[in-house]
Amino acid sequence: MILAFQIALIVFSLLLMLLVL
Repeated sequence: MILAFQIALIVFSLLLMLLVL
């Protein structure tokens, strides 16, 4: 459960960086 949450958090942060760039 926690692993899935970490993966979702990483994907969200990557998408956020793409939006910033």
